[in-house]
Amino acid sequence: LKVRLAALSRLLSAYALGRYRIIPFKTVLTVTAGILYFLNPFDLIPDAIFGLGLTDDIAVLAWVYRASQLEMNKFIQWEKTQPSTAGLNFN
Repeated sequence: LKVRLAALSRLLSAYALGRYRIIPFKTVLTVTAGILYFLNPFDLIPDAIFGLGLTDDIAVLAWVYRASQLEMNKFIQWEKTQPSTAGLNFN
């Protein structure tokens, strides 16, 4: 999950910086909404409930990743062709 969340975050960052624009805007919106849901403490199952609190967050992120998997694969392949900058690891 950590690797997938990091990839989603890198995708949004590359899109925002104008480095990667070969993606449907619907996918950008889906990924943005998923990350915002994950970061928002007010959701279906409150994060404070031990053991269950992150269940809905993880489910939403897993759905977002699956829904955008084709575009994520394209992005990850594109990342591998880009020179690494400032010590950032895109793998």
